[in-house]
Amino acid sequence: MGRFAELLSKGFGALPTSALQALVVALILGVVMTVLEGKPKLARWVPSPTAIGLGMLIPGFAVVPIAIGAVLQAVWQKVSRGTEEVYNIPLASGFITGEALVLLVLAAVAAFK
Repeated sequence: MGRFAELLSKGFGALPTSALQALVVALILGVVMTVLEGKPKLARWVPSPTAIGLGMLIPGFAVVPIAIGAVLQAVWQKVSRGTEEVYNIPLASGFITGEALVLLVLAAVAAFK
């Protein structure tokens, strides 16, 4: 049984002490980042608590390509801002659609195998 399922079924007492300590640290960091995100001078340097939370919930096979794409987009923006502004969204949309179509074909092949 996973830790979250254990938490739901047995309550906080079933979790190890270290998990509760990590929960408190994460809660404090989340609140601090959320408050700092609202400060215009600091917002640029504060990671998004929402993005971090989603990154922890979404499996690695989905997060890693997103992170790689973000780094490539940032480099592209520094190298050629004009082409990045024109082609970034259509290119990203094409990658997302292409991945969905490939997964659809793989699912169909697996279903009819």
